[in-house]
Amino acid sequence: PRMDDSADIDSDWRVKGVAIAAIVTVAFSNSFGLKGGAMLNTVLTGLKLVAVTGVIILGLSQVETGAHHFEEAFEVNTTIHTGGTPGLIGLAVIAALWSYDGWNTLNYLTASLDRPSVNLPRCIVWGMLMVIAITVLTNVAFLLILPPDVVASSKALAIAAGEKVLGSYGGYVMSMVVAFNVYGVLQTALMSYPFIYNEAALDGLAPYFLTDPKRDIALPAIWIPTLISLVMAVVGDFTVLTQIYGVTIYIFYALAMVSLIVLRRTREPSAYRVPLYPLLPIVFIICSVALVVNAVISAPVQSVGGVLFCVMSYPVYLLVDCATAEGKPRDGVTEALLAEESAEEA
Repeated sequence: PRMDDSADIDSDWRVKGVAIAAIVTVAFSNSFGLKGGAMLNTVLTGLKLVAVTGVIILGLSQVETGAHHFEEAFEVNTTIHTGGTPGLIGLAVIAALWSYDGWNTLNYLTASLDRPSVNLPRCIVWGMLMVIAITVLTNVAFLLILPPDVVASSKALAIAAGEKVLGSYGGYVMSMVVAFNVYGVLQTALMSYPFIYNEAALDGLAPYFLTDPKRDIALPAIWIPTLISLVMAVVGDFTVLTQIYGVTIYIFYALAMVSLIVLRRTREPSAYRVPLYPLLPIVFIICSVALVVNAVISAPVQSVGGVLFCVMSYPVYLLVDCATAEGKPRDGVTEALLAEESAEEA
């Protein structure tokens, strides 16, 4: 049976069951090696693009009946009351920016790229442009199908759009499209995140069992985050987890830019380039700090929880023997690839 808009989706056992099944199946697919996971990811990405293109075409087919929804688009609409405040809008921005998180996820796969200093920036730039175009066109499609007040208040926008054009059957089709897209994102995440553990282990910053010279990625590097994800899926609330994730990840994004500036000042120039340095990293740090501070003010409980999670992880890190078997950290794969590429170019 279908749940109504007032249902508590986060606590529904059916939703949690589907989430658990999706996480486990993706983990199993990636356990057979990087090639299998990459092939599945390519297929899912292609199918996602086809599905999203279908949504856009569906919306553009309603131009004659929905064009008036864009009239007076920049005037205040007194019929829409979302309760939004600048602080809550800031929280929504963190969640929305996750749609563009591929620019960061791709960095985890640097060790698997040919000529990473050349191909990585290209992938990020073209990928970002594609995501921006798809996101804008998708929102235009929804606004052509549905009036602004429905777009602002709907908890399942794609389903509402499908039902408006194709009836109840369209709603079920759109729900499958959304679920399929989420599954593809999950595959991308669980394929790329284990590389963090692998690279950290190679650098002597994580337990050495998280890397395996006989495999692309060690099984513990896949299944440890999988088990953590399963626990969160069972006991967590989607909104709360999203807020905790947003605060935590932007703390690390800011720290990454700070590290970049420190390394540029204390080490020899690297093979990779940073456009508009140091202006771009500084602006990024300011924006990240602003998002985190706003989140702490607007949603203190969840945000402080994310901050405490980061703080608590540090003593755990200190308790773990992160040295390799020889007692010295090894050079990471990414650093070795960049050094090799620099030598070839020289």
